[in-house]
Amino acid sequence: IVTNPETIKDLIISNVHGKQDKRPEARLFGQRFVGPNNIVVNKGDEVWQRNRRAYTKYFGRNYMRQYHDQVKIVAGRLVEKMSELAGTGEVVDLSHWIHLASCDIIGLVALDWDIHAVLKEDSTFPKYLDLVMKGVAFAAGKPISRIAPKFRSMRAEVTHAVRELRKSCAAQLKEHIARKVRGEVTESCLLDEILSQSSGDQEYQIDEMLTVFLAGQETVAHTISFAMCHLMRDPVILDSVDRDVQGYITNPSFEKLAGMVHMDNLMKETLRHYGAVPGLRRILSKETDISGYKVPKGTEIVHVLKLYAHDEKIWGSDHKEFNPGRFDNYTFSTSKEMGSPGLTRTPTRRTNVHHDQNRHPHGFLPFGIGPRNCLGKELAKIEFKSVISHLFYHFKFTPVKGENIQLMRYNSVRPLSGQNCYVDLIE
Repeated sequence: IVTNPETIKDLIISNVHGKQDKRPEARLFGQRFVGPNNIVVNKGDEVWQRNRRAYTKYFGRNYMRQYHDQVKIVAGRLVEKMSELAGTGEVVDLSHWIHLASCDIIGLVALDWDIHAVLKEDSTFPKYLDLVMKGVAFAAGKPISRIAPKFRSMRAEVTHAVRELRKSCAAQLKEHIARKVRGEVTESCLLDEILSQSSGDQEYQIDEMLTVFLAGQETVAHTISFAMCHLMRDPVILDSVDRDVQGYITNPSFEKLAGMVHMDNLMKETLRHYGAVPGLRRILSKETDISGYKVPKGTEIVHVLKLYAHDEKIWGSDHKEFNPGRFDNYTFSTSKEMGSPGLTRTPTRRTNVHHDQNRHPHGFLPFGIGPRNCLGKELAKIEFKSVISHLFYHFKFTPVKGENIQLMRYNSVRPLSGQNCYVDLIE
């Protein structure tokens, strides 16, 4: 475990050291899931370098404009679903619906695939995907689950889900190719590049399709869910974000979305507290000096990003507080007002800029860094801003009394509770 951000340049950015050859995601309880050579887990050979260069163009600014329109479509569906639940007095698990929306967005944006997870309650793809994600976590966190008899039924459910996911991907491949032949698809997407780079290997094509969901669906959905947890509990933070929301929804352009400064700060602070990726892992390709220690070739090293994100030397004494203003020139002070039943927070200009002056450039890396950084980070920002904007423009969310924000870890940090709420329309 490495805790010195100074070492990131040599260990991570240089790309001298690769990833481990075998990951639990490659084969899940004996069933092929995302394969050994996909864009995320490949240790960094020539095939990976070629595919990484080819895929990168689909996450550039020109494609972001196209993706923005597709994300708005799904956000509109989520508004439609919330409208059905609003005012009923029914407890709504908001995290569930955000996960379904994220599934739809990944499918539309990257794979020419309209899964309709939000509006079709009988859609099985997101259910299988969630089950498989839990299976990946079990395989990695509890290796005994791969062989122990008491996990036999769980293994059977997960492997069945994997087979069904791969069948669905195979069907979508066939449908996409047919749509291209019929001239129904005019814009290229990531799936076209996957087909181009795969030399006709359908199993590899399916590996890459599932990798897109593995890397981009759960992580973004959890980040949105945690931000929503705080927004529905903190009216001051909600008020600061509301200025961005009002300006965007009344003129929902890509330029407006890109300029949402307060929403950017909210996403950064959410990732600082609940970073989807706990650490950056590499296998040393040679004996390496790390902070004065000789570490032998073949050792797996982990940069624990959570430690950097809560280092008091970097963030100051308020590092445990959830305060998006730390990324701007403002912070929030807490005071008890006469007659107020609780604490009210008012924005004040920060007089101590210690955080900015002493913040190490590698002290906050929510999307990684270097040649293996997150390909979809710009898409994640669009999804985060658009989904939250649409929800808070149309609805008021009231958390269930007594429920606090708690978290658990599967493959990424996810809310254990804090998402159950009541939904009401804003007139």
